[in-house]
Amino acid sequence: MPRSFYTGPTIKATYIVECPKGLRWLCRCICKMLDPFVTEAELVALRSADKYLPWVLSKLRQISKTEGGRQAILLSEGLVKKLREEALPLAFFGHHFFEASPHVTFNHLMNEDYDANVFDDRPEPSPIKFIEVTQAHEGNDGYLRDLLLLEQGHVHAFGPVHKSGTKKTGRTLSVESIAAGHIGVRDDEFRRIGAAGKRKENNLYLPGTALLLSFDDALSINHPGDVPALDEFVHKELIGSLTQFCCVAVIGTAAGRVCRVYGLDET
Repeated sequence: MPRSFYTGPTIKATYIVECPKGLRWLCRCICKMLDPFVTEAELVALRSADKYLPWVLSKLRQISKTEGGRQAILLSEGLVKKLREEALPLAFFGHHFFEASPHVTFNHLMNEDYDANVFDDRPEPSPIKFIEVTQAHEGNDGYLRDLLLLEQGHVHAFGPVHKSGTKKTGRTLSVESIAAGHIGVRDDEFRRIGAAGKRKENNLYLPGTALLLSFDDALSINHPGDVPALDEFVHKELIGSLTQFCCVAVIGTAAGRVCRVYGLDET
């Protein structure tokens, strides 16, 4: 932040002081280390697939019971963002795809070109060596919806979000209550999955990198035809443009029921 200094009572001078890049980096590191809910050391610790999901779920429950924790989870604040948006999909992937094997280990990374290393010590290891995680989301509307949920304790899950004003002048939020059919809800979530995948289609990754697309499966995958519809959507809209990945996995992290992997054995 620019800072102003006054040299005396009669002469006023303003100096713009830019914080050196190295100092900004150090400040960010200190803030991460002081995160009250989860530390960087906890996130990057090596964890086997059988222990990863229990640890993440336990940590999220612990945070939710701590003062300010529910807000940190809903709004993805601080390192809780890494826990919720990266570690949770990784953990579900380890549980489903790697069958919670104690011989598969994850190393969650913080500031690399991808999000995790995978060490597969099984007799017949998977070709997956690295993982990139991205999230299907509503963007700013999703943030505002969660903000309103925190403020009033309830919010419509699907209605359009309306905002007026600013944080400085006074912000007013509202969400319409609408009737939403299941197919519409499902297809909206599919479109968000597609948008998340397309954000990665022009990026280059190391050979052996898998892409994990996490999404909310709690309300979108509830009927027998939903998973086949998801498979059809991914094959039609995504697979052809994500050939830099050894496979693409679509992971449900709200209910944790869905793990579809495309490009390996098409499970």
